[in-house]
Amino acid sequence: MKTNLKKISQLYTNMTLPVKASMWYLACSVLQKAIGFLTTPIFTRVMGTSDFGVVSMYNSWEAILTVLCTLYLYNGVYNNAMIEYKSDKDGFTSSMQTLTTILSLIVFSVLFVFYRQLADVIGLSKPIMLLMMIDIVFSAGMSFWSIRNRYEYKYKSVAVFTILSSLLMPALSVILVLNSAEHKAEARILGTVVTHVIVYGIVYFLNLTRGKKAVDLKYWKYGIKFNLPLIPHYLSSTIMTQSDRVLINTLCGSSAAGIYSISTNVTSIMNIVTVSINQAVTPWIYEMLEAKKMKEIGKNVYKIVSLVGVGFVLTSFIVPEVIGVLAPSEYKSAIWATPPLLIGMFMYFIYCNFGNVEIYFHKQNAMLFSSVTVAVINIILDYILIQKYGYIAASYATMVSYYIYAGLHYMFMSRVCKEKKVENPFNASVIIVMTIVFSVLIMCPALFYRVVLLRYSILAVLCIICLLWAIKNRDFILQLISKKRV
Repeated sequence: MKTNLKKISQLYTNMTLPVKASMWYLACSVLQKAIGFLTTPIFTRVMGTSDFGVVSMYNSWEAILTVLCTLYLYNGVYNNAMIEYKSDKDGFTSSMQTLTTILSLIVFSVLFVFYRQLADVIGLSKPIMLLMMIDIVFSAGMSFWSIRNRYEYKYKSVAVFTILSSLLMPALSVILVLNSAEHKAEARILGTVVTHVIVYGIVYFLNLTRGKKAVDLKYWKYGIKFNLPLIPHYLSSTIMTQSDRVLINTLCGSSAAGIYSISTNVTSIMNIVTVSINQAVTPWIYEMLEAKKMKEIGKNVYKIVSLVGVGFVLTSFIVPEVIGVLAPSEYKSAIWATPPLLIGMFMYFIYCNFGNVEIYFHKQNAMLFSSVTVAVINIILDYILIQKYGYIAASYATMVSYYIYAGLHYMFMSRVCKEKKVENPFNASVIIVMTIVFSVLIMCPALFYRVVLLRYSILAVLCIICLLWAIKNRDFILQLISKKRV
């Protein structure tokens, strides 16, 4: 045992600084999501479905309004600025932070002026909206600071603040919720905001004191000019993931939004896996594109998609049990919304492979068109289907939207390959067959959600088949996990 620990310690010591930084950032990201997932059973049992729905609405609106309040200035342009203005990184950071603060004040001032007209759509009280503005302001400061430190591989301080926030926030929120008789949603939100003010507030004022340049019009112009054209893409991508809960709250009430949000929590488990796999595969795809080894891309990506697809199928089989752990019986109907959402996420993973080719050939305009188009389609489908069939229909609207999303990106990727006179790495027939097969397999377990013995018998057989396949393809799986060339 001691020998193994010594080997692990030696292995960690020998890691390069970028590798150590990447490992800690990934660990912090997983910790944040894991704590959020693990604390869900606590909150669903001390809060009613309506209160849980209000918190879900708060998170959805915060995600949407963050795009408008910050212009995502800590993405894209910030990394470029770290090179272009490397002699004044602190000044640029403090200036961008001030800009996001002013934008937040402007956006929320407009919302408060027209609050009476927007109240039914927003579905949140003025005090909650005020808390949201405070949270966006301080969270933006943390984003600038953490990305700056990531850029310089200063992972220790980021890890400390992230872990501190991840542990303090649920603890404080639980205490406040348990001590609140009527306003449990507000109590949970307050716990989040207070934590961010305490922890992120330190970073916010650290950025200001180090930069000593709260306002620099040159930097503001540079940041806005760079990021403003990207806002339709950022906003539409956010709307794609949040509009269903907003419309459910508007058309069906906060209780329905709370139940539906449990379904999205289940799909978040697979999101962690798919994001990690995509991050591991993307550099290899770029290498193969550079070498023009198109057939190699298709051959290996088909295997990866199949592997991920099996993961979604197996997850679909245990949806009732996962939701049973996450929430009490009041949320049970969330099981019927989960399979379509899993299919939507599976299609998103397929799209990522097409998107990698588009990005490699610098065709971001195609991505912008697809994002905006599908966001509009998703809102229209949500509005029509939720009114006619109820909140469960929103999951099917999401599924259909991601089918269209993947289809549009395949079309644009094919066009790019023709323009660049290279072979299309992905065969349309193979993609269509895989989409149909895995969509059916992910949906099928829903037929047996009420027949536990039969469902688990089928699951046991599938697990044995998967195990045999994994043994046969262990080299490929190990290469994928270790992020080596596949």
